[in-house]
Amino acid sequence: MKKEFRCWDKANKRWLSNSWHGNYDDLYFDDINEILKSIEDDQDYTLQQYTGLKDKKSKKIFEGDIVTSTKGENQVNGRIKYNAPAFEIVDDTGKWLEGFCDNIEVIGNIYENKELLKT
Repeated sequence: MKKEFRCWDKANKRWLSNSWHGNYDDLYFDDINEILKSIEDDQDYTLQQYTGLKDKKSKKIFEGDIVTSTKGENQVNGRIKYNAPAFEIVDDTGKWLEGFCDNIEVIGNIYENKELLKT
């Protein structure tokens, strides 16, 4: 299974130009942890994983993306959060938005558009 990440540079408030791609089958678990730890140890960067899903406009959905979604007639904005072993949509308080999975569209991310979580 292929893994893809994007990296936010907190100090310069920008995305790094290159995403990290790796074939999970070619890496040992310790190798992946070492890669993640090197980013986590540096407080200036945040690594976010691609969910493997795309929104209704075929845009890749990453952890930390802000999405709009519907459940019946109700529409909400939420952020994508990793909660092992899956990704979920949560509101601005971190509460799981159960059942909101129709017509998902990426509208921003938690670094550049946090205000979109306030609905």
